Order: sequence, then C-alpha cells, then structure tokens
Amino acid sequence: VAMYNGYPTVFSDTGGYLLTGVFQIALAPYRAPGYAFFTSMTSLGASPWFTIVSQAILMVYVLYETFRYLIGDESKFLDRCLLIGVLVLAALTSLPWLVSLLMPDVFAGVLFLCAFLLVFSSELRLARRILLALIVTISIAAHSSLFPIAALYFAAVAIMALAGRQMRGLPSARSVMPWLLVPIVAAAFWTSAM
Repeated sequence: VAMYNGYPTVFSDTGGYLLTGVFQIALAPYRAPGYAFFTSMTSLGASPWFTIVSQAILMVYVLYETFRYLIGDESKFLDRCLLIGVLVLAALTSLPWLVSLLMPDVFAGVLFLCAFLLVFSSELRLARRILLALIVTISIAAHSSLFPIAALYFAAVAIMALAGRQMRGLPSARSVMPWLLVPIVAAAFWTSAM
C-alpha cells in the first residue's frame, strides 16, 4: 500500500509519534512513547520507509514463527505455506494497510500472535523466546490500549496457574507466566520512564 501511495501511509496521529520520537519527550497531544521510540530507531534518522520495512519484517517473522508452530519445524512445506499465508493475508485482509501505516496499529496483531506462541509453543528455543518477549514488550509500549489487553491475557494465564489447570501437551502456566509478565512490566517501566 505504501509503495502504491508513493510514501508511507500517515494518519492524523502520525505527527505526534514522529515528533515525540525526534525530541524524546512526550509532546501534546500525548502519544505512546514506545512507538515514537520505535520510529526513531527504525527510521535511522533518514526515512520513514525504514520504519515500514521494519514493521513488515517484524510481521513476517511473527507469521513465520506462527506457521512454524502450526505446521511444524520439520515440514518441507513450511516456506510454501508461509508464502501462501502471506499472500492470502495481503489480498484478503487489512494487513498491507496496517504494515504501511506509520501508526502502532500493526502491533495489536503482533502482540496476540507472540503471546500465543509464548504460551503454547513449548518447543521454542531460548533465543526465539527472548525475541518474541522483546516483540511483546515493544508491542505493549507501542500503543496504550495494548497494555490492559496484555494484562488481561496475563491474568487469564495466572488464574489457570492458581487453579492448577494443566492442559495436556502444553507447558505449565507457571513456566509461561514470566515470559508474559516480564514484557508487561518492562513496557510499563519503559513507557513511564519516557
């Protein structure tokens, strides 16, 4: 969408995010500083196109991890399924619009997919788990509405842990809770510090 537009798609809130990112202080009207920091870092001070490319790479990586979980690591069809999945999402959903938009809206879907993987994918190696937790932190800090959503998700997992529920084939809720709690707390401190 951005390529067709000739420039990354902007919204009325985009200026607030970009100004906050440039000056590293919250400017009125207040926008979540996490996305402002993300745009500041990913644009490399040169072009918003780098931010759009970063959002696209982030989305494809999370989709890759999701397909890897759903289809399996060993599947020889993983790459083809990912390509087909991305093409279907690009043709039939608003994903191309969200990725090309200089707004944190793309992080809502990313948050849910990463949290899903952190909870249900027991075969994630430590490096991939840390990367997904980092993406969850960025997602929560990117938009203020995502903090309560993530907190409710964590509360649901915590209730499962306290109730002693263990579903067959899934990691225990206690082993998953730190992977959700740490990004939420980190995003909260990061947002309040900015």
